[in-house]
Amino acid sequence: MCNIDADCRDKRFELQGVIQLDCADLDGKPFHWRHYGGPLALLGLSRFVRCSLLGDSKDQEEAPLSERVYYQQGDLILMKLDELPADAVPVEVDRLPGGGIPLPGGHVIIPADKE
Repeated sequence: MCNIDADCRDKRFELQGVIQLDCADLDGKPFHWRHYGGPLALLGLSRFVRCSLLGDSKDQEEAPLSERVYYQQGDLILMKLDELPADAVPVEVDRLPGGGIPLPGGHVIIPADKE
């Protein structure tokens, strides 16, 4: 359960473009990752802290986040790839009538040309 201090109730905390937490109507309710934006927001906050507060160089990363494209839908996080890795293993999938690929939790991946 959320226990929001009186001086923070009905306030919104935001690091623009990175993460936000709207405390309105949270007091006494179960806390959920959707309240702050989820795993991708934490990833952005981590990067902000490393680069802006701790002085790490953005060049130290394997690939800058700005070049990576992530999608989040519910509990599912996907990273866009330009090409399949050489060690990718093909799988047989029964596609849906529109060409989509069903995923766990009721999610469906739809081919880019069908969007």
